[in-house]
Amino acid sequence: MKQGLTRLAQDTANQRLTACVRKERIWVSSCLLGVTLSIILIAGLWPFCAPPNRVKWLVDRNGLSFARYGTASTDGLFQQDAGSDESSGTIELWLSPKTVSGTHTILAFDSSLHPGAPLSIVQAGQTFRVVRYNGDRENQWTAFIEAQNAFHGHSNTFFTVVLRAHKTSIYVDGVAAQISLLAGDSIQNLTGRLVLAASPHAGNSWDGAILGLAIYQSELTAEQVARDYSSWTHGEKPALDPAKHEIALYIFDEHSGRIAHNSLDATTNLRLPERYTVLDHPFLTPAWIPFRFGPPGWDYWEDDLINVAGFIPFGFFLLNFLSLMRPGRALIVLVIAIGFALSFVIETLQWLLPTRDSGMTDLITNTIGTAVGAVLYRSPHLNRVWRQAESCLATVSKCAVGFCRIQDERYPN
Repeated sequence: MKQGLTRLAQDTANQRLTACVRKERIWVSSCLLGVTLSIILIAGLWPFCAPPNRVKWLVDRNGLSFARYGTASTDGLFQQDAGSDESSGTIELWLSPKTVSGTHTILAFDSSLHPGAPLSIVQAGQTFRVVRYNGDRENQWTAFIEAQNAFHGHSNTFFTVVLRAHKTSIYVDGVAAQISLLAGDSIQNLTGRLVLAASPHAGNSWDGAILGLAIYQSELTAEQVARDYSSWTHGEKPALDPAKHEIALYIFDEHSGRIAHNSLDATTNLRLPERYTVLDHPFLTPAWIPFRFGPPGWDYWEDDLINVAGFIPFGFFLLNFLSLMRPGRALIVLVIAIGFALSFVIETLQWLLPTRDSGMTDLITNTIGTAVGAVLYRSPHLNRVWRQAESCLATVSKCAVGFCRIQDERYPN
């Protein structure tokens, strides 16, 4: 009888100890899961809102200065004049970049009127790049026309891009730097809404100053390009010539306000919004987009590895928490499904934020990271190591709680 009571007391004590240990493990697991989830949400959604539009007027001369998350765009649309050559056009752009690293969009038209990918002008390090759509009845292409070593530090540089049906010419400071042929036709390049210092579809804003901009619905000759370069750099405006068919001229001489006026057409004035915005932010960009022009660079793979690594702890700690609450072999499938759902929510919220990009690639890599974390938790060796670490964390937490209680008793409010 006495032995039975002793055994019953021992069993009761063991059950209480087991329940206490389980509670401690649940508490540690929930804390780690909460911390991991908080880090993921902060890393994925910061700054949680559209930042102020970082664009300002230059003080000592005409021009607009753009910093990260700065942009300007037209409310009205550029349209092709009836009877004009749909394949011809010229852009004059006077720039002063703040950096010669990274790839950023300087100027672009949105795709509201263009039959394919819209025209854009990009700075890729020291390279000046024109991205131009062209095609025929059977095929479509997006051509890259580049002028290497076109940017030199923070110096002012004058670029002229002359568009023809099957050819694109780039002039740097009035001198021809690159002439490239196109395989197909390219029409209506200078149509749609104009965006400066950012892409219409992503938040890759450009840092620098735009000192002047002119757009023509005609091909300028080499002599006209050289004459305009001299006129812009000495008088801050192009040489007057009705034969050039100007459709836009932005001198940026307002020096204040939220409007940069087109001297030729008020319907395409540039607006400087209070908050940074992206005109056409795509939802879940297809995963194949970065591979359109060949294998992507190291930055792409680095982002993928970061996404996978960031969700590994989430999968690990989530499976640990669920195993403590309700053990089961099918929990790993539930964990992967929760990881996918969490990633989908993050990508949806990123779609609403102009500083973030929503993509299928992130959805895939985040889910893979969650699955890897869950599989690692099922590893017997790693699980054994984790149990020991978990016990240490529980001991440390108990000591911390006990110390706080002693301090509260010693120094009551």
